[in-house]
Amino acid sequence: MILCFSGTGNSKFVADALSEKISDKVISINDILKKNRKREFKSEKPFVIVAPVYAWQLPQIINEFIESSSFEGSDKIYFVATMGKDTGNTDKYCKKLCSKIGMIFMGFTGITMPDNYVFAVKMKSKEECEEILRNSLPAIEDTAEKILALEKIKRTDRSILRGLKSGMVNKMFNQYARNDNGFTVSDKCTLCSACVKLCPLNNIKIKNNKITFMHNCTNCYSCIHHCPTQALNIQGHTENNGRYVCPDYKTFEK
Repeated sequence: MILCFSGTGNSKFVADALSEKISDKVISINDILKKNRKREFKSEKPFVIVAPVYAWQLPQIINEFIESSSFEGSDKIYFVATMGKDTGNTDKYCKKLCSKIGMIFMGFTGITMPDNYVFAVKMKSKEECEEILRNSLPAIEDTAEKILALEKIKRTDRSILRGLKSGMVNKMFNQYARNDNGFTVSDKCTLCSACVKLCPLNNIKIKNNKITFMHNCTNCYSCIHHCPTQALNIQGHTENNGRYVCPDYKTFEK
């Protein structure tokens, strides 16, 4: 069973590719969170967690999700993360998480995908993103082969200051930066409600014909990237950085 969390579609792309190669189903964590569904999972095959890296760890909401879920059948979990450049010490934190919930850690690896951290970087062109996606396919294939063989997977990225990034920097990110305080909505907004429907934490509401943020944001930036009119921004940071939505794996020209 593949459990996937995705904001702009990078992790969904990887999860769908793995699903095709290992013949296993994908379960959307976004959907479970949004609809507050039961977190009880049963699979005879190993569980595979696919999620992005936020500040050199799995998103805090995913750590909490895993800790609050029950896993039956297989006692093995693989972790596959989508990343921009590196994953820091994410693998060590995933291993600790497995020990905490009594599951066997089958390893962690990061898959390089188009950087979607619109708060800090400009989005690459469509052609550049497509090249990165094509380049990700061999790593996904290798990961799938190891999962099928029940072999452990390993991180392949290199990172300086790993402990600092996944430790202090991640802590500061979650304490001070992971919020919707600077989110703005311009007069380009048509109240199409795309952001409301996509937000996995139901953090966005329409009240009095106005988009309202409920201060329960995990910074997946799905709302910003998917807004058809680019009306949503983080003031002073995203207005000129472009937008990115990953194409669907099944229709992507490989």
